[in-house]
Amino acid sequence: MEDNKKLEFTYCGDIKIEFANIRVIEIGSSLKFTLDERFPWINVYLGDNSDEGFRYFDEIDIESSFINADELVTIVLNYCVEHIRFITDKKMKEKVQKYFKRQEKENQKVTQILSQYTDEQLLNEVNKRGLLGGN
Repeated sequence: MEDNKKLEFTYCGDIKIEFANIRVIEIGSSLKFTLDERFPWINVYLGDNSDEGFRYFDEIDIESSFINADELVTIVLNYCVEHIRFITDKKMKEKVQKYFKRQEKENQKVTQILSQYTDEQLLNEVNKRGLLGGN
């Protein structure tokens, strides 16, 4: 690593190095559950197409972080049953089509309303309201 890319670290006493295990359960590319053995909760993340791939969503409180794999899976699946509605790819496509149909209707309404005005009237109104970032 180059010197100009090194992190600056303020030394505040003894350096303590800790190791911890983090167990992860991923369901598809949309859900991730992590259990850090240092904490008594499970973090829930949703896939969000970002560089990291997931964003924090929720936290599941548990009595102890020292649980076996079967208990972890049971807690995760119970959370899914209580808080998540899984839909099929077909259902998602139907929802997207409905959304685009609504958007198309809205666009038609806007086009109809705007067609009542001349380009000059519209430009004057836009300028009056400062919508072009001018004055």
